[in-house]
Amino acid sequence: MGLVTFDVLTGERTEDPNWTAPPAPPVVPTSGMVNAERDRRRADGITFMGNLFQTREFDQSNIAAMHQAAMAAVLDGAVAGDLNWFSDQVPFAWIAEDNSMVPMDAPTMMAFGKAVAQRESAMIFTARGLKELIEKGFLKPKLPN
Repeated sequence: MGLVTFDVLTGERTEDPNWTAPPAPPVVPTSGMVNAERDRRRADGITFMGNLFQTREFDQSNIAAMHQAAMAAVLDGAVAGDLNWFSDQVPFAWIAEDNSMVPMDAPTMMAFGKAVAQRESAMIFTARGLKELIEKGFLKPKLPN
């Protein structure tokens, strides 16, 4: 696409069909950019048992608390298939992002909590590795001569 200019004083219109926009300046990654992307991905959710679950900060706190409750229930004798491990009145379920109820026994809740923790750990260590590469200068773009 060329460049079209318009002179407001004379009303003359000119066109340069060979003009091209200069390339965008290269993005130099920073530790702050890595942190922002890590945090965005932490809140993106996790797929577990074929369902997408939210993993915002608040969700992660709730998942960790229920993971601990599930561990205590297993120590108290809760077994696979027992959905009343948390309450005798109501079978336990976690709400997926689509608002569906996903039944979970105590061992499944423990596995869910562990999956969230492993995902979190992987993101933290990946971000750390990227920041080390940035600090050492390995992730700087090559600028044209």
